Amino acid sequence: MQDEPNGILPLILGDVIGRTSREMLPTPSAGQPAEQVVEVDSGRPHGLVRIKYRLMRHRHGKSENWFWTAVHAERVDA
Repeated sequence: MQDEPNGILPLILGDVIGRTSREMLPTPSAGQPAEQVVEVDSGRPHGLVRIKYRLMRHRHGKSENWFWTAVHAERVDA
């Protein structure tokens, strides 16, 4: 599993990833850092994990939308 560029991210529930980005990260906007790292308890079987989020921008015409997307996750050794 260590050869995966995104670590154990495919094994983490989407609910955990989404809830963490909404509750623990700042509101996405142009003034935020490009990447944020958050440690969260993902429950069994992985326990405490470190998830790296990247700030992304989507443009359509004159409007733009900023959002966080999870790019990597790894177990945190206790």
